[in-house]
Amino acid sequence: MSLIIKIAFRNILRHRGISLVIGTILFIGALFMSLGNGVINGAEKGIKKNLIDRFSGSITVMSARNKEDKVLGNMGQLQVIGNYKKVDKVLENQDYINKFLPLTRGVVLFLNLSMGIDDPSIAGVYGVDFEKYQNMFQNNIVILEGVPLKPGEKGILLNVERRTAIYHMQNIWLFPEGHPLDKKWLTPAALANIDSLRTRNDVVLLGINDIRLPVKGVFKFRQLNTFLKKINIINLESLRECFAYVTSADKQMELPKEYKDLLEMEEENLFDFFSEHS
Repeated sequence: MSLIIKIAFRNILRHRGISLVIGTILFIGALFMSLGNGVINGAEKGIKKNLIDRFSGSITVMSARNKEDKVLGNMGQLQVIGNYKKVDKVLENQDYINKFLPLTRGVVLFLNLSMGIDDPSIAGVYGVDFEKYQNMFQNNIVILEGVPLKPGEKGILLNVERRTAIYHMQNIWLFPEGHPLDKKWLTPAALANIDSLRTRNDVVLLGINDIRLPVKGVFKFRQLNTFLKKINIINLESLRECFAYVTSADKQMELPKEYKDLLEMEEENLFDFFSEHS
């Protein structure tokens, strides 16, 4: 071993220029490889901590009828999973699934509440059970004003960035119902216009149907709020109503016996029935 070290140092001293060039190349290569590996490992950890654990989850189960499988790049409306109860049971029985959350989404228009000529504001909404959402994603939503959505309660949690955009487009300042206007959250433009500031505590969303919802709170995502600024949270029932899905209000009706007999009547007898009652 000592002989090898002596030979190595003798060659370095004899060929100093070549040794310096080769050593510099090796050092730069090792440095860039170390920096590259560090950046990649840091990015992977950051994506897992801030995006997967706090927003998207590891696996997304979607209806096969969705035309695109993009989760983050496409804010379009999701197709309904018709056999969700069966899917739910399958997911519950998988050992590798720690927890899961039913969620649906869509793109809506925030209709102009001032009835002016400004264009409505376009944004995305997530329909979720808010408490389950917070439990799933490590309380990633921070309520800045107002209160969270309670189970079974109708309302909207408005992204703080979306509220600013609505004010700039519609000249209306939104804040939670049942709470006083807090000036500390006003933008410089709104604060300068405080004497004539128009305010509201509700919004009108247009999907397939238009619905009016009270503003329950204003929030931001703890991580990546600038990236997720178009996303607002509403209760599941309201999203179903907005996009004409079946809601719990659509209850089954018990038909009288004569109506049931009419529906079950053969075609020939049906013609006779109407001819007799014409």
